[in-house]
Amino acid sequence: MAQAPNPAPDNRFYARDDIAERYERSRALPADVELDWSNLLARHVGFKSELSVDLGCGTGRFTRVLASTFGTRVIGIDPSRPMLRRAATALRWTPGVALLQGRAEAVPLAPRCAELVLMSMSYHHVADKPAALASIRRTLRPGGAFCVRTCSAEALESYLYQRFFPDALAFDRGRFPTRGGLVGEVGSARFGLKFFETVRQRVADDLQTYRDRAAMRAHSDLQAISDAAFAAGMERFDDWLATQTKDRPVYEEVDVFTFTAI
Repeated sequence: MAQAPNPAPDNRFYARDDIAERYERSRALPADVELDWSNLLARHVGFKSELSVDLGCGTGRFTRVLASTFGTRVIGIDPSRPMLRRAATALRWTPGVALLQGRAEAVPLAPRCAELVLMSMSYHHVADKPAALASIRRTLRPGGAFCVRTCSAEALESYLYQRFFPDALAFDRGRFPTRGGLVGEVGSARFGLKFFETVRQRVADDLQTYRDRAAMRAHSDLQAISDAAFAAGMERFDDWLATQTKDRPVYEEVDVFTFTAI
């Protein structure tokens, strides 16, 4: 049974007590989409990982996916105490899962202990990427897999909500990697690219649900803009939504890079 750690994090956004529940609700994926991700990870990795690490695990969405994919031990690591508390609740009936507080720049695990490290929508949050990549490289066994699930700069236009929040889009253009930039950056830390794939994932079954999730303001880019810019963006979103057929699903592009430790 997963247990939450005690130390407090220093990230102001994710340290807020109210953010974990909102984040989990706004980022929930349909069950069939989670299964698709499980199948993709199994295919990309190509072997049964005896110990997998979900680095930047947040509320544990992909910690659970890793546990169901490989049926072996999974360690979720995150700097945020509220996110880890929420993950402990969500994963309490998931066997083989442990949660630790820590940062990608200094993974709190023994060298060469893991066969797989996954960073799901967390790579862009890392401040010191060379230090993080060196730490991840130490954590992996030779031949182990490092998977990065991220929105690349080239995919930003596929995120519907951002057309209504130009300040958030500008913020994201400054922090999300380009596809080529990410491959070069990770490759410089002695990783070889094994697979690259762009997934068009269904994130909501209808436009109203998608709009309501944006209104939770649980995305870090929406927190980064001013209250006035957020309110103006929601007004634009609602004006546009009033002209649409609301029962159509919403899709976003997510890039997946799988590297081998060499």
